[in-house]
Parts: sequence; C-alpha cells; structure tokens
Amino acid sequence: MQKDRHANDGIKRNKGMQTVCGALRNEEGSFVIFTTLMILVLLTLTGIAATRVANMEVTIAGNEIARNISVYEAEGGAVEGAMKIEAADDDDLRVANPSVNPNYPGWMTFHTDISPGDMANQTNWDFSGDGDDNAAVSDFNGDVQFAVVDRGVAGGSSLIMTGGEQKREYQVYGLTDTRGGRAFIEMGYRKRLL
Repeated sequence: MQKDRHANDGIKRNKGMQTVCGALRNEEGSFVIFTTLMILVLLTLTGIAATRVANMEVTIAGNEIARNISVYEAEGGAVEGAMKIEAADDDDLRVANPSVNPNYPGWMTFHTDISPGDMANQTNWDFSGDGDDNAAVSDFNGDVQFAVVDRGVAGGSSLIMTGGEQKREYQVYGLTDTRGGRAFIEMGYRKRLL
C-alpha cells in the first residue's frame, strides 16, 4: 500500500482542491471543465443578445408611441378645422372670395387659389397672421396647424350663390411637426349652408 507523501508534514490539505487538481490532470476531468466553461460562455452570449433585443423592442415601442401621438395631434388639428367650418356663419362661407367677402376665414383657401396636393407640402402652409394666411395654429396645441380648402359647391347641390340652401365641400388638413415626427392628415367635410 502506498502512503500519501504529504500525510505527515503537518500541513492540512484541502481535499476539494486536490480533487479539482486531480481532475485537471486526467483527460476526462479537463473535458468536463472545458464543456462547462463553453456552456457558460454560450449562456452569457445568449443573455447579452436577449438584452440587446429587449432594448431594441423598448426603443421601437417608444418610437411607435411618439408617432401615434403625432398622428392624433394632426387628426385633432383637422377636426378643429372642421369644427371651425361648422361654427362659422353660413353667409361668411357662401361667397368664397376674400376681396368681396371680408369675413371669409383666413385659414381657408378657395380651390382655384391652390393646386391639388399643394397642402401636402409644408412650405405652402402660411399661418404667420400677416393677412395672407391659408392655415392657422390650433387653439389647443401650438405645435398643431390646420388648413381648409373650399372645393366649392358639392356635386348634386344647388348652385345658387346668394340665399337658398347650398351644400359645400371642403378638404380639411391637420399638420404637426414635433419630436415625435411629422404627421399630416387630410379629410373631406361637407356643410349645408342655409
């Protein structure tokens, strides 16, 4: 029987350390440790990848919320434009010529004064308040503007320009350009003028 060469030297040995050191010395033990380290590396890389994906998803969700807010603000501007049409006096809307009708709203443009699609270009919006405006800043949010294009008498309606019932057709636009992005809404609106 072979004696442990360190048995009587007075130093206490850690049996666990001897087991690890012994495992490293034989091929089977080193394979187990190598495999364990590889699994830990793979788990770490998987965790890092999952964290990156989660961060990207949070960023996407934040951008989507900001975009939705911009769209809702622009829609609110368009609805405010429709509310202004509804609140305007019928006689002020009946004659769509500012030189003949001094009460024609400044935020409204007659269709002959603007080409189709021009309002989609933000540089065509004028809400400076200097008298030649074709748009207005929202009463509810300073980052939102609205504009209305008077398309004239709606199809199938009376062409009588003075007195009588008349249905007019409008294109109402809402626009916002904020940190959440630019949003542009266009909707149709009709009003019966009595």
